[in-house]
Amino acid sequence: MKKPAPATKLRIELPPEPTETRQTLSESAPLPTTAQKVDGRTLRRTGRSAQFNVMLSPDFREQIAQVSEIDRLTYPQLLAVMLRAYSELPSETKNAYINELMATWGK
Repeated sequence: MKKPAPATKLRIELPPEPTETRQTLSESAPLPTTAQKVDGRTLRRTGRSAQFNVMLSPDFREQIAQVSEIDRLTYPQLLAVMLRAYSELPSETKNAYINELMATWGK
């Protein structure tokens, strides 16, 4: 008859030293971005149930991520701010931006 395998000892790790932890809120971890899964019930309750998928250049995507992290905004909140700022622009400025984009991106 075989002997039972010896029981393994549990290893309890000590907490990190105070010098290894974050000292202030300014050093806190960044807010989660799109990787965080959100419960669908929360989205329906807040009226956000429509999907909005867009293709972006990697540079533009990085800019969006940086601005949302700096200003501590979710992507939908940042998009709302951007839409409001755009809608308040004078027509001449809008047309100039559109013409510049069309020349750069093509039609």
